[in-house]
Amino acid sequence: MTAEIAIMNKEAIALASDSAVTIRAEPEQKIFTSANKLFTLSKYYPIGIMLYGNATLMGIPWETIIKIFRKKLGKSKFETLEEYANNFIDFLDNENSLFPASVQEEYLHQTINGYFQFIRETIEKELHSKVYESGKISDKEIRLVRKICE
Repeated sequence: MTAEIAIMNKEAIALASDSAVTIRAEPEQKIFTSANKLFTLSKYYPIGIMLYGNATLMGIPWETIIKIFRKKLGKSKFETLEEYANNFIDFLDNENSLFPASVQEEYLHQTINGYFQFIRETIEKELHSKVYESGKISDKEIRLVRKICE
């Protein structure tokens, strides 16, 4: 679990994050206590970014993505945090060398497949639970499950 804190006043924002990260490789998990989750978005101005959740985007570590963005940003300066955020999102949308169409398509297929697998497992668990409870499943319960799936 990640712990992140942002303390703000009218003049500034202070960011803090823990450094623990859990890597899951079924059936085990490993905890590292020295991961970076807090980065400077600009080399020249005090703009930070914190990460949580997945440590990669389409197989590329966020740390690498941020360093490439920071280099591309150079000495560019924006007046608001929203402009920095929009610029970073535009970078993610348009940096085709990092995320070629073939890689994006593969990750889209994997994501959709993952959702379908989750739905299937949920339905199977529900059906097994019903059969286990009563030893059978009625036509009405089957129709209900079908209706949920539609």
